[in-house]
Amino acid sequence: MTTNSAELARLPELLKQGNETLQVVLDLLDQEQDAITAHDLSRLEHVVNEKKQALSNFAATKEQWSRLISSRAKTLEDFFDGLPGNARALLEPHWQALEAQHEAVQRANARNSQLVNARHSQVSQLVSILKGHKPSSQLYTDGGMRNNYGAQSRIGKA
Repeated sequence: MTTNSAELARLPELLKQGNETLQVVLDLLDQEQDAITAHDLSRLEHVVNEKKQALSNFAATKEQWSRLISSRAKTLEDFFDGLPGNARALLEPHWQALEAQHEAVQRANARNSQLVNARHSQVSQLVSILKGHKPSSQLYTDGGMRNNYGAQSRIGKA
């Protein structure tokens, strides 16, 4: 279960490529935040499509380096432990940069998720007001869905 050294020599470039792709995703997440904040749906749709492509590119690169690593060891720790000192010294900074970039992407994605959830909540409240429901009359069903247990809306009675 080993690969030749020529395949292993590709690993630093694959990790660098993954890091660069994650930087693109991070930039797109910042653009996504701007589009969400500005309520620019056409820009948001464009950014989401670009983000999907970047994530697809990342997945392809990740598949390549995962295959190389798993062909040499069962775990990442075993892989790094089994490398000669000079190879380990060359690869570890690339891996650490990739992990740091991945964490930054996760934080930006969580931030955008919170923005979307806040916008959703605001829209739900506005729709509820337009329907004539009082926020205090909304409860949740056993399945977790919202239900208006109060009086029917005035608009609905008309």
